[in-house]
Amino acid sequence: KKQDKIPAKDTNTVVTYTGTVGVVGEKGIYQDEGTYSAQTDNLVEAGAFNAAVKTGLDSEFLCAGNASGGDCWLWSIHNEGDPELPPEYTRLEYLIFDGASYINTGVVLTDPKNIENVIEMKASGTSSFQTWTGFMPSSTTPRYGVHFYSGKWMIGINTTVNSTASADTAKHTVKFVTTNNAQTLYDTNGTTLATTGLNADFSSNTLALYVGARNQGASAGNYVTGNIGPTYLKQNGTVLYNYIPARRHSDNAVGMYDTVSGTFKTKSGSGTITAGPEVTDNVPYTTLVPNDYTPVEYVETTGTQWIDTGIIGKNGVSVDADFMLNTTDNGSLFGNRMSGNTRFWPAMWFTSSGVFRWNSTIATDVMVGTVEANKRYKTHFVSSSSGWTFDVNGARVSSGTGTVANTNHMYLFGTNNNNSTTLQYPFKGKMYSARVYQDGVLVRDYIPVKQGNVVGVYDKVSNTFFTNQGSGTFTAGPDISNVVYMPQGQ
Repeated sequence: KKQDKIPAKDTNTVVTYTGTVGVVGEKGIYQDEGTYSAQTDNLVEAGAFNAAVKTGLDSEFLCAGNASGGDCWLWSIHNEGDPELPPEYTRLEYLIFDGASYINTGVVLTDPKNIENVIEMKASGTSSFQTWTGFMPSSTTPRYGVHFYSGKWMIGINTTVNSTASADTAKHTVKFVTTNNAQTLYDTNGTTLATTGLNADFSSNTLALYVGARNQGASAGNYVTGNIGPTYLKQNGTVLYNYIPARRHSDNAVGMYDTVSGTFKTKSGSGTITAGPEVTDNVPYTTLVPNDYTPVEYVETTGTQWIDTGIIGKNGVSVDADFMLNTTDNGSLFGNRMSGNTRFWPAMWFTSSGVFRWNSTIATDVMVGTVEANKRYKTHFVSSSSGWTFDVNGARVSSGTGTVANTNHMYLFGTNNNNSTTLQYPFKGKMYSARVYQDGVLVRDYIPVKQGNVVGVYDKVSNTFFTNQGSGTFTAGPDISNVVYMPQGQ
């Protein structure tokens, strides 16, 4: 995610890398047009840019492209979330194939031309015949494949061509490309590993491509032993699949998430596919708040502060939250309750039999596991028309069935006890972020902020600043200062 252009005044400071005077980009700050014209693109240090903004550079811009005013926005970059995966998945660096498993892409190629197939891979060994992706019927044609064979790289669309380059156990990102009359395999650095002509007809093909083995019709063969990372297939410029190694929170299954179809592909075969390391803290996530708010790391409560979300807590509502408890008192981050078991708790904890336990449920108590103070938790609560699942830090904690007929709003930082003035199960701790979904649609996206001395949360969905509706005051965490703030003109 990046801001490409920001409208700016046509005098005074010019910030640009676009080559157009008066348009703001990401590189280079020049004090006048003459200086700008003589310069080539140069990076500006983030600290210098921040200092400039804080001392008034913002006044040099036309917010919203309108000299008379308009909203001016702030970009701040957090290493949270993943722009390509839904929140119920965690990105992995790669999947580990054990020599008896594969992924069935379901993609059937009926034309061998104008293909681009990229695979990030690392073999555990090179002596066996391994197919990173491919298919071949018993009649041997039509066939397709990227392989290791006899210690060499090999490609083959209706023919096989061994590379002069030896196969190895290093990490590679290879690209298999076909044109109207040629097929070529390129290595990570662009060097050619193998190439030959192309004269094939795929019109009779009915076999789908496999990843991690070769589809041989009645069975799979030439299994891979090693790691496979992100991989995609394009033909005639259209992406047919784009696989990201991932873990699904609901059952801890690992597989490939396809960003094209929005489906999760798990393993086939008799073996297992295991997870590589999780990808953390390097996927940019963009947060927008108006420029008269300051993003902070968290909002801290003492147990008397709360916010009405405006969302009825009922089946179909799901919540993602990132928080830390200051105490082991009974509490809830979100919740509402009309009476008895007519209650909805997407993030709740309770002391049971002398043990502090999770109790995030619909209607009935399901108290499991343990909860600790001063430990950061990321929870994922998903509810449907008939029940729920609850994950903590990527692991399934509880699930169950239940329905509620609530008509009251769910509170943030405690439980709405049938609209009484007394907050039930108040939250005492720090909240870093939270999102609320209704039937899969994002309806609240809370960012901790402050406006002057007033601390609260800014909802990106409704563009609303929510402040304390209880007693006392919120406490703001440290300002988020390790990012570049830029006014956004649109």
